[in-house]
Amino acid sequence: MGDTNLPFLDVPARYAGDFAAHPSLLRCYDGRPVTNAGQWSDRRAEIIARWQALIGTWPPLLAPPACVEASPRVEDGLTRIELWFEAEPGRRCRAILLLPQRPRAPRAPAVIVPFYDPDTPAATPGRVVTPTREHATDAYGLCRRGYVTLAIGYTGIGDTPRDAEPLLTPGAAPLQPLHRLGWTAEHARRVLAARPEVDPERIGITGFSFGGKWAMFAAAFNERFACTVINDAGVVFNELDPNCNYWEPWYLGAEPAGRRRPGVVTADNPRTGAYRELVEQGRDLTEILALLAPRPFLVSGGEQDPESNWRALNRVNEVYALLGVRRRIGLTTRPKHAPTPASNEQMYDFFDCFL
Repeated sequence: MGDTNLPFLDVPARYAGDFAAHPSLLRCYDGRPVTNAGQWSDRRAEIIARWQALIGTWPPLLAPPACVEASPRVEDGLTRIELWFEAEPGRRCRAILLLPQRPRAPRAPAVIVPFYDPDTPAATPGRVVTPTREHATDAYGLCRRGYVTLAIGYTGIGDTPRDAEPLLTPGAAPLQPLHRLGWTAEHARRVLAARPEVDPERIGITGFSFGGKWAMFAAAFNERFACTVINDAGVVFNELDPNCNYWEPWYLGAEPAGRRRPGVVTADNPRTGAYRELVEQGRDLTEILALLAPRPFLVSGGEQDPESNWRALNRVNEVYALLGVRRRIGLTTRPKHAPTPASNEQMYDFFDCFL
């Protein structure tokens, strides 16, 4: 582990001890307090069970997932390999593997970068660039810094994320699309871990916006990811923010029959699916973030994750403190949703420190 003297790991003085209305995570659902690491292990299992009863449970993992590679191309000081791996039985996911010219170690740390498509984070030459995505090149930037990276795209659950459907398993809750993507991410991790260039114990995950939601849920339910950067995904439920839209059917609001109209929650367009039940039960994403403990994570915040979200992270920090771990949670801020060169540098510093 590198130098942990990163300023964004410190809670700003104005938010110290401020939890807003976020309840303690160190209390079981029946009210019992959690006062030691052993009790936290039980509490963590309780959180997982409660959420999976609503958002579903991964089917058996593929061991190993099938993978087909195109010929490598060397350009701009790195090697690009387009590949297709088995994300689910009968469904392939397109990905782009980037290998650095000067890796950080003979078996290098690696980062998975999910997004709508792999070309944006991999900075594929000729890709379509919009202002929001101009600097959403996490995989490319990290590879230039010596990391092996695997940019993965959304494929196969529907034509686009908005067409996603839950995976139905008899006798179990429908596997919500966002949790289903975590299953895909684990198969991507297995593909990466099997490569001789990669240290399988040092694989992280990061994503921007949609990819940030994907990265957060993938890492929360999978302790094999060493650390995580959640890039302006929205780390608390917030129905006043139309982009913090976990209620949508392509995230947590899917139902086997019927489909709500896209858009914010209103009386005429109410909550649906697992999201409705999660809100009615008083669940929030602080519980998902707590599942990351004691692994480091950074919230790279913009419009969806402002500095005030330290109030939620303060509750998560209580879990880390109970486990004897401090300064492993960070929050950076920028004015807009889109990543910037400065926010990317902060992400790189985080991975340099913890991965």
